[in-house]
Amino acid sequence: MNNKPIPNSQSTTEVSSIVQERLRQARDSFNLAMIAIIFNLIFAGMLVLNKVPPKTVFVAGSLATRCIQLAKYTNDKLDKSLPKSK
Repeated sequence: MNNKPIPNSQSTTEVSSIVQERLRQARDSFNLAMIAIIFNLIFAGMLVLNKVPPKTVFVAGSLATRCIQLAKYTNDKLDKSLPKSK
């Protein structure tokens, strides 16, 4: 006998929308991380050439780190909203 619960259409739709949102956030997080890396490399080069103060490089790195933390937080919230499967 099959003991798997039969998912209803609402929970399947809900799971699908959560998965789509997680994929969108993963793409956005990746793009943000790549942009942050590029900016940090540019700022590091400018720092070596004495074109920007060290605080600018620190702020750029801190901002990127905070954005990644926010993405992780929202992803964890989406994980908790997924219906529990048996």
